[in-house]
Amino acid sequence: MSNKITKKKYYYNSFLPSSGSGLNKITKNDFFWNLSRKLVTFNLFKKFTELQVKSITLDNFCKNKNIKEIELLKIDTEGHEFHVLKGGKKILNRTKIIQLEILDAKKLFKKKFIRINNFLSKYNFKLLKMKNIWSVSVLSNMKAIDALYVNKKFY
Repeated sequence: MSNKITKKKYYYNSFLPSSGSGLNKITKNDFFWNLSRKLVTFNLFKKFTELQVKSITLDNFCKNKNIKEIELLKIDTEGHEFHVLKGGKKILNRTKIIQLEILDAKKLFKKKFIRINNFLSKYNFKLLKMKNIWSVSVLSNMKAIDALYVNKKFY
């Protein structure tokens, strides 16, 4: 998912598929993250593969599936979360809870967090809790948190 219906590059992590794969290449470009994960998985020679995919918006998905409201929206898109949120401007008004992983380079993280927090506050969301994801920060130039937002209209 993204903020537009278009074609995008998807970066598939062939050495640890459940981690780092996504539309953002932040993990692909982090040398220390890649090296440490390759050592742990004993996949030293595997790498990311680029695939062409069609992206859709959250609003478009909900419209196509006739989803009128969302109780809990979980977003874990390896650094692409702000684009997913921007593609859900209509459904966010009818979303109760968002569990969101926010990921970026350590030096850019604070700015991204503030931007997401300000964006969600326009839709009546309040940050309820956040937790650092230490496993991302260790041996990488990235920082990640899990953030729990609740819509004040419902709570």
